[in-house]
Amino acid sequence: MAYAIVRTTLARLRVTRWFHLCAVEFWRLGVERALVPRRLPRNFTVRRATNEDVDALAHYYDDPRRVETRRERGDICVVALCQDAICAAVWIAVGPCRFDEDQQELGCRFVVPPRIGWTYDGKGTRLGAWGTLMKQLPAVLHEQGVRELVTVIDCNNWQSIDGHRSLGYEVVGTLGCVRWFGLFCRIVRYRQRVWTRLPRTVAKIQVVTPSGGTTVDN
Repeated sequence: MAYAIVRTTLARLRVTRWFHLCAVEFWRLGVERALVPRRLPRNFTVRRATNEDVDALAHYYDDPRRVETRRERGDICVVALCQDAICAAVWIAVGPCRFDEDQQELGCRFVVPPRIGWTYDGKGTRLGAWGTLMKQLPAVLHEQGVRELVTVIDCNNWQSIDGHRSLGYEVVGTLGCVRWFGLFCRIVRYRQRVWTRLPRTVAKIQVVTPSGGTTVDN
C-alpha cells in the first residue's frame, strides 16, 4: 500500500524524470510441474509465432522496430489466435542470454541461464485469450527445451500477481530500485530474507549492473 501511494504521489508531482521508485517481484514456475488446465476454450489456438506472423506482431504491438530487434537477438513469441488473428501474445528470452529491456527502469541487466525462459511484455486484447495462452505456455515452451519460467511483475500489478499465482507460479524474491537523477540504488531480497546488495542471484537469475555509467549500490 505504501509503495502504491508513493508511486502515485511521484507521478502527480511530475518528478519521475529526476526521482523514480520501482519495486518488482520475481515469479517462477517449473514447466513440468505446471498446473494442467481442466478445460480450455476451443476458439483459441496457442502456438509459437513464425516468420509469417512478423507483420501481424508488428501491428499488434504497434512497434515494428522492437519486434524485429527481439527476433534478431533470438527471443521467441507465443501467440493465441482466434480466426487467424492475434488476440494475445507474450515474449520469451530463452537462456543462455542477457535481458536488458528493463535497464532504464531498474538500472540492471538479468543473466538468464540455459533451459530457463524469461517471459515479458505479455498482452491480451480479447476476453479469455490471455488466460488461455498462459495455461498452454508451459507445454509450448517444453518443446523448446525450456524447463523453468521466470518473470518479474510490478508490485502494484495485483491482477497479474493473482493470475500468475493461480497458474502455479511462486514468488521467490523482490528487487527494489530508486533512481535519483543519474544515480541508482538497488537492493534485492530473496524470499523472506533480509535485503542485500547487488549482485545477487534471484530465482536462478543473476542480477548485474551494466558496465560503465554511474551507480550507487546500497
